[in-house]
Amino acid sequence: MATIKSEKSESTLQSSPQEEIELSSSVNAVVSELFDRDEVSASLIAARLLRLHKEYAEGRAGRINLTEDPSTTMRKSIAEWLTLIRSLYDASKVSELHGRLIILGLSILDWELAKELSVNNFLSILQKEIRSSFDSLLTPSGHEMWRSMLDHLEHQGQIDTVPTHLDTPAQVDELGRRSFAKVLALRIRAIRDKEAEAHNNGSLILHIHGPWGSGKTSLLNFLGNELKQGDTTSPWVVVNFNAWMHQRLGSPWWWLMNEVFRQGTRQLWKINRWRSIKLWVREYLWRFMRAGWPPYLLALLGLALVFWLISLNGFFGLLDLGLDKTATGSSKVQLKQIGDAAESISAIIALIITVWGIVFGLSRSLMMGSVRGASNFIESIRDPMKTFTDHFNDLVCKIGKPVAIFIDDMDRCQGSYIVELLEGIQTLFIRAPVTYVVAADRHWISASYDQAYDAFARTVEDVGRPLGYLFLEKAFQLSTSVPALSPISQAAYWQRLLQINQAEHQEKLDIARANAKKKLQTLQTDDSILEELKHISDPIEEQAFREEAVKRLAAPDVQVRTEHGLKAFAHLLEPNPRAMKRLINSYGLQRAIATLVKVDIGMKQLALWTILLLRWPVLAEYLEDHPEIVEHFSEKLPAGEKLPVSIPEELHKLFQDESVRNVINGKNVGICLDANAISYCAYLRA
Repeated sequence: MATIKSEKSESTLQSSPQEEIELSSSVNAVVSELFDRDEVSASLIAARLLRLHKEYAEGRAGRINLTEDPSTTMRKSIAEWLTLIRSLYDASKVSELHGRLIILGLSILDWELAKELSVNNFLSILQKEIRSSFDSLLTPSGHEMWRSMLDHLEHQGQIDTVPTHLDTPAQVDELGRRSFAKVLALRIRAIRDKEAEAHNNGSLILHIHGPWGSGKTSLLNFLGNELKQGDTTSPWVVVNFNAWMHQRLGSPWWWLMNEVFRQGTRQLWKINRWRSIKLWVREYLWRFMRAGWPPYLLALLGLALVFWLISLNGFFGLLDLGLDKTATGSSKVQLKQIGDAAESISAIIALIITVWGIVFGLSRSLMMGSVRGASNFIESIRDPMKTFTDHFNDLVCKIGKPVAIFIDDMDRCQGSYIVELLEGIQTLFIRAPVTYVVAADRHWISASYDQAYDAFARTVEDVGRPLGYLFLEKAFQLSTSVPALSPISQAAYWQRLLQINQAEHQEKLDIARANAKKKLQTLQTDDSILEELKHISDPIEEQAFREEAVKRLAAPDVQVRTEHGLKAFAHLLEPNPRAMKRLINSYGLQRAIATLVKVDIGMKQLALWTILLLRWPVLAEYLEDHPEIVEHFSEKLPAGEKLPVSIPEELHKLFQDESVRNVINGKNVGICLDANAISYCAYLRA
């Protein structure tokens, strides 16, 4: 018989009372079915849940045949099982125990069940289907027991010596992405501070590009932590909005605003409880008044008042009016009956008002944020867009903290929804001082705009910059890519996956970071930092220096020098004021990525590459894959000579464009973009 768990672990769980976590409907059904039994096994509970949810683990649940009552395993009452399972999860992060969490919890408690469910990676796939990182949902003791269970399965040969690692967004920095998140946070704060000084408190929209699986969500996690905790004097409220999950709910504007309220009040509760309460009260009063039913409520109250007045004997002089003195007794009886009836009717109406108010409110469900409630609300007011805009601005201002909205999984949505969401942000919510961070594959977004505005493509798009890319340029003030995996980070990542002890490595890295931070205080330019890197040979010292260098490059005194140096490239930009600002912002992020991934390219060549990316993104993408083609830009193509047939026809005009040649050849800069430099720059994107 396998050891299910240590006595110490069980006592720890039972001695740590947890906040009650609600059960889902399917779990409640299984609990009701098994409640009368004195004792049941974990396998029996899991088997009943799998019967109800054959879709679990990509449909593998329907093919799992568990031993429902094995004699060798632990048996408890259903209530005891639920107490132990609830103790595994952090009640502040888990509001409902659904079937997947119950099955995973039972596996942690009963290793025999875990052994049965480990076949065909069932447990691994089941864990992946949970929206949040499973590790983050566990209490410290629950996490310890989860790891013990995995170690036990490995020892028993049920899982590989090299364990299966789930493809869930990272909460722990295993790829060196936290350093880049720190840079993003520093630059976002700097931009917002500068705009506040200029009294320009509109929105800022940042785009993080990366294909599926490149780590966009993990980067958002690190960025969110940096904004919320990086500067304790001014913590941000970070709202996570999953576009793909909200797509099925209809128009995105209401749901975006609802998430700002819901997550904003929750985060404010930890910072300023009084402000959180005031925000909650203001929001629900606004929803009540806008729901469209106060007039009906007042009408019913008025009707109830009329019947109450009738119920007062003699109110209209009815006791004496036209009554025969001899019939006074019988008349009084009749009028008393009328008064009693009116009083009963008024009481009934009052009850109807109460019940109707509750039912009507719930049916519209505006207060609860349902699909029907939002739809009814939009239909019930004359100018919903202005109402949304004004209220969203007021909501953000009343939060009283800098607000960032992270929009993830947009590159899993339909094109029409993507366009509607981004255009809503650019029009309805543009005046609110919110920083939007959109993590999505830019090709997906570009294709969505191409599809939506296909009729205008031929008349609007530029060579090397299709219509969709033009919309991207207008939509986002700042764009960057998920950094590629550097060789150093790659080695450390594989080391962790192979379960090699890194305690000694981490200790050395911390010491090296402290030394690098001191040394960098005297360096003030890109080139001086690159020069210093040439003298570092130890891999750990190099990693530490690079991670600290990207933070140093974001310091105000270094940025001033960088901006001054970039002015020499003004003649290669488009003739508009926005172009220089975009170059400065984009170059800073490109330099940070280059430093982290060991692309030690000089300032001038990196500036030329950044300009090429901004002005002709399609050409830049082509050169990344075919850097040798850049030689065809060295001079104008002689008359009659043709380009290689491998070059796409839509790019041919760019090879004759003087502006493109000026950038690639570095006109008046003293250096050009050659094949070697472009090959290095290709590593700047995941």
